[in-house]
Amino acid sequence: GLLGHLHNLASASGLAARIRASAVPVLDFARGLASQGGVPGGTKRNLAWVTPNTKFATGLADHDRLILCDAQTSGGLLIAVPREREAELVRDLERRGTPAAASIGELVAGTSGSLEISP
Repeated sequence: GLLGHLHNLASASGLAARIRASAVPVLDFARGLASQGGVPGGTKRNLAWVTPNTKFATGLADHDRLILCDAQTSGGLLIAVPREREAELVRDLERRGTPAAASIGELVAGTSGSLEISP
């Protein structure tokens, strides 16, 4: 899932990561399914695996935590660029028709591989 891939990227870089859950592109129907318990077992295992390294914002719904760990991905498609290139990259991805181009957070100094998730 996204958080597992982000943890690996941050760990390999010797950095921590902060993301905004609301900035992560999500299919319209996914929240409804997740809130009704319609998530694969792999997603629950992904959440359990990443939780020791993750500080979730108080009040972030359980189904939102699960969505961030969804096992039904085509692979971790994260791109890290310097802040000054962020807007340019997102514009270029959108121009090329990428289905989900968004800036969701940042890599920061901190405990290697730790994640902080805000609403």
